Amino acid sequence: WFKESCKAERNEYTDWYIWNDDPWRWDEPGFHVVHGYADRHGNPLTNFFYSQPALNFGFAHPDPRKPWQQPVTAPGPQRVRQEVKNIMRFWLEMGADGFRVDMAGSLVKNDPGQVETARFWRWIREWLDEEFPEAAMVSEWSNPEVAIGLGGYHMDFLLHFASRGYTSLMRKQYAKHRPGGDPYGFAFFDKSGHGNIMEFLDEYLYHYNKIAGKGHIAIPTGNHDINPRIAINRDWDDMEVIYLFLMTMPGTPYIYYGDEIGMQTLNLPSKEGGYERTGSRTPMQWSDKANAGFSTAPRERLYLPVDERPDRPTVAAQENDPNSLLNRVRRLIALRQSHPALQASGAFEVVYAEAGKLPFVYQRQQGDETVLVALNPAAYPVEVKLDGKRFSKVVKELYGAKNALTREGEGWILRLPPVSGMAYQVA
Repeated sequence: WFKESCKAERNEYTDWYIWNDDPWRWDEPGFHVVHGYADRHGNPLTNFFYSQPALNFGFAHPDPRKPWQQPVTAPGPQRVRQEVKNIMRFWLEMGADGFRVDMAGSLVKNDPGQVETARFWRWIREWLDEEFPEAAMVSEWSNPEVAIGLGGYHMDFLLHFASRGYTSLMRKQYAKHRPGGDPYGFAFFDKSGHGNIMEFLDEYLYHYNKIAGKGHIAIPTGNHDINPRIAINRDWDDMEVIYLFLMTMPGTPYIYYGDEIGMQTLNLPSKEGGYERTGSRTPMQWSDKANAGFSTAPRERLYLPVDERPDRPTVAAQENDPNSLLNRVRRLIALRQSHPALQASGAFEVVYAEAGKLPFVYQRQQGDETVLVALNPAAYPVEVKLDGKRFSKVVKELYGAKNALTREGEGWILRLPPVSGMAYQVA
């Protein structure tokens, strides 16, 4: 498509990408431009790197002084939109269950509030509901209010590039080079106990209330764009508390491959635009065989090198260890799957959360099942008094710290050991 769009003579694909109309105008404020790339009289706009020319989904508010900025209703943008649907239909008919859409909010240009972009995805969602009602759509948007509330996605990721709250959970101390990052302070899941859960909750609850009943917020352990992986500077006990949180929160949890065994981020030179993210994209570590069991190809033919450290985590090494991170994660997944209250649509209520204090306590409820969850990522014990009217008894200790709840007068005292958590069924 792009090679055809580059040609000087008009053709079917001329308007499938965004080009300005003057090869000597190298600056288009607010956009990235590649200079002198083709015979065509103009320069292509890119989304990010030079190798990523921007498909033409149109401009929500075209600049009348720049006729190359086409409205969303122009023939070029309309054909691109139809072709996206055609491609999706091809894969859905092949048996795909749905799509995870990279940078879903980036399509239409000059689109304040992403109104036209959301309208495009709503058009896609309406088509899916009619022809492929079982197909799931997950957006990498990090704005659930727009992605789910307006765009019609089933799920939206909270991610580092647009969510300070997400970053504050596990990576705040590493965030100084990221947009919106904070060069100081601690993540909530840090042994120091100096994190602040309200940095996450204030943002999360805003979106949670906006999209209630419409879709799910997805909280991932990480992804290919995030450096470092969550295992950096954490042991398995630290990680278990993180996974207890992820597997007991509303919405849809996502585990980035390798995080379930504690894979580390390697210090690697950039590969094809990976830059500091490259070290979080290394091959999955299955065993102690060549290339960590990932591939039988010669080492030099791997896209990225495998972690060669002798103590690298592998699936094989953890498979039969009941205390391994892998098996702790499996138990927490099983906990979630066996209790409707802990699943995606169960009601969520904060029981105790204060800035700079611990523990973080919340309640999940579905039908006649209620589960109380409490988290203490700190390296010291914590306790808090809970209202005795909230529940009258502990039905079952489902996971984590034992005997953490003690009746005291009209209330309950919740005590958690260092780096621990609990999930109790209550009534």
